[in-house]
Amino acid sequence: MKLSTVLFLILCFSSFVSFSQEAVFKMFPSIGKEYIYEFSDLNYLQDDEGKKTEMILKKQTLKLIYKKSSADNQNYLSVEFIGNSVEDPLSDVTSFKDYRYPELVDGFYDRRYPDFYEGLLCRIQFKYNIDFDSSKVTLVNRSGLLEEFYSILKEQGFDQQQIKERVEIINKEVLKEVTASVESLFRIPGNRFKDELNDPEKFDIKLEFPKPLMILSAKRWDKTPGLFSREIIIDKEMNSLKKFRTVSFDTIPRARRYGDKYFEKSIVLKSVRDIAPARFILSGKIENPKTNTVTLAFLDRPFGNELRQEMVFLDENNSFQIDIPLDHPEMVFLEIGRYNYIDHTRMLAFYAEPGSESSFFAKGQEFPWDIDFLGDFSSENKMLNDFRASFNIFNERVNFNFLQSFNTKSSYKDFVAALDQIDAFAENYKSDTDTTVVQFIVNELKAFLYNSIFVDLSRLRYYIHSDLKYMFAFDEDETDLEKMESIIESVKLNDVYNDYGIYSRNFARSYLMFYFQKSQKVQELAIRGYKIAGSNLKFYFFSDIEMRTQLARAILAGHPFYSQVVQMCQEDLSRREEMLYQDRPYMYKKVDETLDLMLRICNDEEFLEAVKQLRKNSLQWQNDNYCPEQKFFNQEGEVVYFKDFFGDKPTIFYVTSDRAIERYYWDKVAEDNPELNVVLVTEGSNFKEWADYTKRAEPIAAQLLLINNEQTLTDVFLQNSRYYIAYDRNGKLLGTSSQPDKIIDLAKDSLQPEKKQLNKSQLQFIVLLLVITLILLVLILIVWKWRVRQRFRTEQQRTRLRELELTAIRSQMNPHFLFNSLNSVQNLVQQNKGHEAHLYLSDFAGLIRKVLNNSEKEEVSLAEELEMIQQYLSLEKLRLEFDYSLLVDEQVDVHNTMVPSMILQPFVENAIIHGLQNKADNRQLKIEVEQNGTELKISIEDNGIGREAAQEISKSKNGKGSKLIQERLKILQEKNKEKYEFKIIDLEDHSGTRVEILIPEER
Repeated sequence: MKLSTVLFLILCFSSFVSFSQEAVFKMFPSIGKEYIYEFSDLNYLQDDEGKKTEMILKKQTLKLIYKKSSADNQNYLSVEFIGNSVEDPLSDVTSFKDYRYPELVDGFYDRRYPDFYEGLLCRIQFKYNIDFDSSKVTLVNRSGLLEEFYSILKEQGFDQQQIKERVEIINKEVLKEVTASVESLFRIPGNRFKDELNDPEKFDIKLEFPKPLMILSAKRWDKTPGLFSREIIIDKEMNSLKKFRTVSFDTIPRARRYGDKYFEKSIVLKSVRDIAPARFILSGKIENPKTNTVTLAFLDRPFGNELRQEMVFLDENNSFQIDIPLDHPEMVFLEIGRYNYIDHTRMLAFYAEPGSESSFFAKGQEFPWDIDFLGDFSSENKMLNDFRASFNIFNERVNFNFLQSFNTKSSYKDFVAALDQIDAFAENYKSDTDTTVVQFIVNELKAFLYNSIFVDLSRLRYYIHSDLKYMFAFDEDETDLEKMESIIESVKLNDVYNDYGIYSRNFARSYLMFYFQKSQKVQELAIRGYKIAGSNLKFYFFSDIEMRTQLARAILAGHPFYSQVVQMCQEDLSRREEMLYQDRPYMYKKVDETLDLMLRICNDEEFLEAVKQLRKNSLQWQNDNYCPEQKFFNQEGEVVYFKDFFGDKPTIFYVTSDRAIERYYWDKVAEDNPELNVVLVTEGSNFKEWADYTKRAEPIAAQLLLINNEQTLTDVFLQNSRYYIAYDRNGKLLGTSSQPDKIIDLAKDSLQPEKKQLNKSQLQFIVLLLVITLILLVLILIVWKWRVRQRFRTEQQRTRLRELELTAIRSQMNPHFLFNSLNSVQNLVQQNKGHEAHLYLSDFAGLIRKVLNNSEKEEVSLAEELEMIQQYLSLEKLRLEFDYSLLVDEQVDVHNTMVPSMILQPFVENAIIHGLQNKADNRQLKIEVEQNGTELKISIEDNGIGREAAQEISKSKNGKGSKLIQERLKILQEKNKEKYEFKIIDLEDHSGTRVEILIPEER
């Protein structure tokens, strides 16, 4: 570079620097203006060959409005974050995060990380004062902002400690960063290279003044770590920053083998305009129209593909003007004629922004005419419609509020050709158009073309795999499936997506459905002639919204994802009548859970309000007695409500956005059923057009129109086609259905005499009486159970007492028996019968063992009792000569018949000691056991001296054994509730005694 040139640049730059003595360029906003700025921060590695890797791009879009506040008559700068995202532009797949629409996952998934506040910024409006002397800004609504942040975090489910920590971070760090970003728009540093400007060997410095701009650029000749280049573009007339860009780089040792680390930061003014009402006006004139109506279709909500329509008549000059509400930049569509049934499709497209006005003049006989575009964005609209006219693929019309394409004669090659030429086509209009607007239009057109390719490929795959090629007209030789698939695989939806673009939303839907189908590896089983339960594998329709949401997360991101999830929820709700009644609660529950989660984590306020309204409508229709309260118009232009039809007859409402479908069917229903009110409900934006159409149709059924400038049929009824509602004469909702026969039957059935029903007060009295009766029954049951328990405890105590008494008696009998036995031994010894005494003691030991074993038992078998008696008698015969006999009836089962233990021994002992011992000779003892009906009878008979003689001889004896037996039998009788008895019989002539014991048969 020559020295003279360098000196000239230095002089020019010194004059530019003098613009600010502080070496800071001071900018100021204009009152009544709206500015859109985009901040971008791009980081990447670049090697010596210029290859870039590890790229990350963060973008923030701010809307600034400088206006006077009506509250205090002061000027304030309001700032909103209308975009905030981060992405990897080099990724082969979508690697994109929109902070307005975080991951749809509960449990604070996205909000645990340091960038948790990024999404919250999109829900807040910042308010600043500007010092025009220094261009510094001051945040004036800090306390209000912190309260809003607190409220949002609380809604999202954070606890108090977490909220406190995050609000503290926002207050100390985040608000400071936001304020610095806003201030950087009005205070631009200009002297970064000032100290080295005298060294032209180090810098390439350029200074330009293309009116009305002032451009300063500086770039180092060598690569020194730090600031490498800077570019500043200022609009002197608007006194605003147009662009500020810096590039820095650093050599990072650990990453040097991958290249140098670059940091590119830029601020770009995307648009500036006057603050205007949120409306768009389109006017036009058509030289040779073949119809007298035009309809403008546009998006008016943040999700869904349904268009709002505004229809007007052409005046006597074939001119019109349509004024519609518009909150966002978008493409709107003008339909010439009601349904485009004339000639070829006549549809024009326009780019529109809030506050803009566009017009056109169409000359010629045949469409697409020779059109002059006027007003705002005239060059952009000319480019848009010229492109549409250049390719015979934009065959569209609005049907059921949706933009539908009819490209049956087009092949994928037509779409590919248009796709290949679109960028070059737009380049031809570059000099006369706004870059941002053109980019929006080009993205929309690409979305249309990609969508068409996706749809074609999906249909081709389906028909080829299902062997139904004959149903789809295509030339296999001309169709390159691999080419189509390669195009699709290269598409990243977010690269061409516009939030408020109908083509973008249609593309997002096809994109999602395509990858749903592609990921499906299990096919639904359906065989003609067989009844098989469906596996419900059609992802986009009739399956669990939770499952589809999770699948969509792997395919879409940001606004496309949220929009499609809400649309799936809408479609579930709209098809609720096609579901089994028992399946609806599950569907309602899952849809409500999805919408609730979205309401808690979404950071787009407009989107949130629309979701709230959808959820509200859903909950209303879950009410079994809901009746819409919106106002409608009848043919006479009178305001009518649904409730106005109640009172005399049941009413059927047929809801449809297509006023022609089934019109005459319902007229026939109304004619054949005069006992019913039949009402056709439709929607539209022009009452006169609807009234004229309805009058020509001469309807029999009543007609209602919903003016859809604020709400559509879908908003009110959750669907807009073939939806039937029946109410009885009193306005009670009978049911809803998608089947007309079912709804007619419901209405007719309500005319049948009703069964007498109790009124509310009677029902309340009956319920109260039943409750009191139930309480009394419960109390009685509790008291009764308490009494039973008390009685049972008493009985247990008594039974236990009897058992203890029996045990005591048995324990008394054992010593009595032992005493008598030892007496016998003593007698033998006194009689010098040692041998007999020895035998007696030996047998006595065995007998004692049995007695001790049986004494622990309450009952023993009759066989055991008789065996012990025989052993006892054998002992007694050793000391006393007598004969005995033991007779048992054959009917008696001695082994299974139970008797009280040691019941016989005391009586046998008495017979020997008191009866036979005192008799000289012929001593006889007889024991008989026989069955006496249900009782066991045991007799013990001796031929001794009798009781009277025995009492005279043994006056000192107290007969304790017999008393114990008598008391024992008495206790057994009380315990077992059965009769035990014994009796002593004196035989004739005092020839002996007989004892009879009666034991009841065991139950």
